[in-house]
Amino acid sequence: FEDKLNISEFRNLKYLDLSHNNLEILRLNHLNIENILEYLNLSFNSISFIEENAFDTCKILKILDLSFNKIKIFWNRKLDFIHYFYINNNELISFDVSFQTNIIHIDVSFNYLTDFSKSEFFYTILPFEIKLNNNLMSKLKFYELKKLKNLENLDLSFNKLERGEHDMIYSLNRLKVLYLNNNKLNFLSSDIFKNLIKLKIVNLSSNFIEYIQNDL
Repeated sequence: FEDKLNISEFRNLKYLDLSHNNLEILRLNHLNIENILEYLNLSFNSISFIEENAFDTCKILKILDLSFNKIKIFWNRKLDFIHYFYINNNELISFDVSFQTNIIHIDVSFNYLTDFSKSEFFYTILPFEIKLNNNLMSKLKFYELKKLKNLENLDLSFNKLERGEHDMIYSLNRLKVLYLNNNKLNFLSSDIFKNLIKLKIVNLSSNFIEYIQNDL
């Protein structure tokens, strides 16, 4: 990467597609491009390591695609600028990210996450969606979701969730679409949807639900 391509030479570069290559490591000096890059596609590589501050110079980056790599651990506390973030189809076991204000879409699907409690969402002002489907989550804790005030679309399908408790999604009062299909749900609290006044679509198919309470 750094021996064959000096990206910093492109002073006006806004769109960069490096997908379908053989990249394995991503460091800060790889992306030293004068803070003008808005779109970066690194999908379909073999990236397994990303330096924590690798994106620090990309101050106006709006779309970041890291999908279809071999990333196991991702931590970055400065993704304040991102609108669309894709890290699906990796090997993630740990996801520690701080999102601010502008996030619209996050795709962390098809990984090995058991929770996403380390990620933080501060002052998100736009409606946004999260795809967490096809992971290994068996339980969601209230504190993991209560910070997602503007969340409109949540996909938790194809996980290992077993119980739908009242406080699991209680704080998501702007939620419109919820996918819980293909889990192991055998219990739904009668007031699990009580505060979700904007909810329009719910998929609970392919679970183990045997009983539906009258006041669900």
